[in-house]
Amino acid sequence: MIGAVIVKAAESLLYIRERIGNNDHPMIDRMLDYLGLPHHLSWCLAFCLWCVHMAVHPMPYPKIARCATFWERVQADPWKYDTFDAEDIAWGIEKATPGTIMIFSHSKVAGKNNWNGHAAMVTAQVNPRKFATIEGNTNAAGSREGDGVYQKTRTPKQGNMLLEGFVRVRGII
Repeated sequence: MIGAVIVKAAESLLYIRERIGNNDHPMIDRMLDYLGLPHHLSWCLAFCLWCVHMAVHPMPYPKIARCATFWERVQADPWKYDTFDAEDIAWGIEKATPGTIMIFSHSKVAGKNNWNGHAAMVTAQVNPRKFATIEGNTNAAGSREGDGVYQKTRTPKQGNMLLEGFVRVRGII
């Protein structure tokens, strides 16, 4: 299954730690280059998309590193992407399979699509409210502006981050 290959790609990047805490590592530069972006930007979604890129050709997701814009774009194309929220999982309608991307919002203002966010790669659904992930631009405490790639356990509400939902490519993941 392709989700398992995406997770293996994420696992292969667990060694990444920023050099001086400025989103600076040669592999982070490569992820941002792939998306056509300058270095030193937040890179959590770039990490997720890089993992998919390493497993699936051609890249099925839009090359966007801003969580709000990415989330809006994938929701607008239901023929290509499955998007669903935590309630769909809680009710047993959906399951967050390995390789599914979680999108969190931070500093969201109602009715505006200019929120900051965070992205995580699901490695397993532990239960309907808990998910094992591998994430870039986080830290051991779970910050959305961290210093490397870490394995985490996430819930729909993480401190000041709120889960917007999950996305996967229809028919692939």
